[in-house]
Amino acid sequence: MRIKLNAFFILFLFASYFAGWLHQSIVLFTSVILHELGHVMAAKKLGIKVIEVELMPYGGVVRMEELSKLGGTSEAVVSAAGPAASLVLALAGSLLRGYGKVFDLALRYNLIICIFNLLPIIPLDGGKIARNLLNFFMGYRQSTRILTLAGKAAALLLLIYNIYTLAIGGRSAALIIAAVFIYIGAVKEEKLSSYFCLFTGNNSKNALIYRNHIKKRFIKVRADMQIKMVINNFSPVTLCYVQVLDADGKTRQILSEDDIMEGLLKYGYDGKIGQIINIE
Repeated sequence: MRIKLNAFFILFLFASYFAGWLHQSIVLFTSVILHELGHVMAAKKLGIKVIEVELMPYGGVVRMEELSKLGGTSEAVVSAAGPAASLVLALAGSLLRGYGKVFDLALRYNLIICIFNLLPIIPLDGGKIARNLLNFFMGYRQSTRILTLAGKAAALLLLIYNIYTLAIGGRSAALIIAAVFIYIGAVKEEKLSSYFCLFTGNNSKNALIYRNHIKKRFIKVRADMQIKMVINNFSPVTLCYVQVLDADGKTRQILSEDDIMEGLLKYGYDGKIGQIINIE
């Protein structure tokens, strides 16, 4: 695992020094580092390879191997570990705040980091936790789309609010920076969700199937439905069966996820379910 300092991180430290905010910035970035280390520790406990921790202004990013291929619960646990670490630090700051200003700052910053990251929007930790809960009722891509849309809306609101505060005399552009990072992260997550189907046959899911500890869902479709629309319903924590209905609404055939994936490889995303039925 390597730690990378983003160029904007270094510039922000210099700016903080000349603005007289270096003390506060050091406490803030220490809090961010410990928050990210919470993710790292949880990932390593689950046997997930951590590649890099990058520190950026007002946040950090932990890059690790693709969590979706390990099963949805792993992503939820790793995502929750960061806010949990921040909450512990906030409680420690509350107990020690009488011993110096640094502990009061630790309480304030870690509480903000914890609450902010638990917002149910992607790319924040709360959004990834929410996605794994939604995956019990809908597909991975569907839940991602809902939560990335919420992330984009939140970014827009933060941007508008910060512009308003600057217009009435405010001096901080912190929310504008946060809005940019949230929007970029939401767009990236939405694009990556398109490839999630490649990981639906992961070992963790197969283990759940073997132990019969996985929830089953039935998806009703017509023969003229595109394969990609069906795949959007797949998730790492449910096993889907596809009921192909005829014109009278009666079940013509039931397809497994493997049948759908085989059809995807043969006919592509724009192929039709009817083509899979006719495979000999």
